[in-house]
Amino acid sequence: MAQTETTSGPGLVESPADGDADRPPIQKATEREREHFRKIGRWKHEGHIEALERHMARGANERLAYSVFMNWRYSHVPTWSERQDDPSPFYERAKQLGFYRP
Repeated sequence: MAQTETTSGPGLVESPADGDADRPPIQKATEREREHFRKIGRWKHEGHIEALERHMARGANERLAYSVFMNWRYSHVPTWSERQDDPSPFYERAKQLGFYRP
């Protein structure tokens, strides 16, 4: 599945690979877009730190009670291992656009 590159449009655009003719061309992310997603990542990271600090500020009994409550509250939600869909195409597209580096 070879991809050809052109310079038409606002940025570097790749033609869809063989068999992907119905998909729109892939346009590389701009530095502005990358910085926007870096900001989102930083905000999420800060939020996780705050949540961890709140969690660790609780006593052991309170954390255990909260854990039991959350397990009961979300017991109907299927786990990741039970998912029927495959998220790998999402990550492959994100890598192509330059948003994801494993």
